[in-house]
Amino acid sequence: MEIRITGKKTEVTEAIKEWVFRKVSKLEHYAPRLVESHVIIKREKYLYIAELTLLGSHLHVYGEGKDKENLYTAIDTACRKVATQLRKYRERIRDHHSAKETRHLAQRLRGPVS
Repeated sequence: MEIRITGKKTEVTEAIKEWVFRKVSKLEHYAPRLVESHVIIKREKYLYIAELTLLGSHLHVYGEGKDKENLYTAIDTACRKVATQLRKYRERIRDHHSAKETRHLAQRLRGPVS
């Protein structure tokens, strides 16, 4: 997965890059076919903002984290929001297939309608 980091009104240091790579690489566990991720780090007056966008096949996920004091906390919040969305997406895909099989088995057990 390609990870791009952009800083707006703030400098992206090596420590920030390492933190982002560590956090975003963990998200591949939930969706292994991720193609690209883009992290935007902003500083607005008294607020740090981290925006995380993940792109995959048939998947587009966005999360935003804000914090007044710490940029790393904003990055963690954005990653947590994206991870929650990926978990829900994964469960929805799994439930879809199991519900289809359950309906098929129920129709079989009822037998033909005369």
